[in-house]
Amino acid sequence: MRQIKVYTSPVCSYCHRAKELLAQHGKGFDEIDITHNTKEAMRAAKGAGSYQVPILEVITDGKSTFISGFHKERYLEAIK
Repeated sequence: MRQIKVYTSPVCSYCHRAKELLAQHGKGFDEIDITHNTKEAMRAAKGAGSYQVPILEVITDGKSTFISGFHKERYLEAIK
């Protein structure tokens, strides 16, 4: 089972692009607004090694993979 989370900020244009890309490819995801959930934001930043949003987290069999920033090709590879 795979779960996808996107950590975002309301004013981040790349965050909007990330969500659009996932939607275009029919991928459901949970959005976490880092401005309202600092605990999750810190966890994601630690996993990604960066505070740059968006942060994509793909969880497969309990193991998380993080991608910091919007990188279309890396996103598509992670969600296939």
